Amino acid sequence: DEDRRVVVEHPTAGAIMREGETFVESWRRHILGDRLQFDGDGDVDMEGVASQKYSPFASEVEWRVAQWATKEGVGHRSLDRLLSIPGVSN
Repeated sequence: DEDRRVVVEHPTAGAIMREGETFVESWRRHILGDRLQFDGDGDVDMEGVASQKYSPFASEVEWRVAQWATKEGVGHRSLDRLLSIPGVSN
C-alpha cells in the first residue's frame, strides 16, 4: 500500500496574526474593571475576594436581579423597561 495523502503547507500557517490583549482580557477589563485583580498568569488574585462575594456585581441586590432575570427568561427590553421606572434602579 502506497501512501497517497497530499500535504499542502500554506506560507502563513502558524503565523502570529495579532499580538496584545486577548478577547478574554478585553472582556475582563471592560466588564470587571478594577473590581478583581489578576496575577501574571491571568488568574484571579484571591486576596480580598471574600469582600467581593457577588462580583462582578456591585451588590447582592444586583446579583439577585440578574439571577431572577436569567432564570425567568426576562428579555433585555423587559428589564430595561423595569429599570426605567423611577426609583427602581436606585
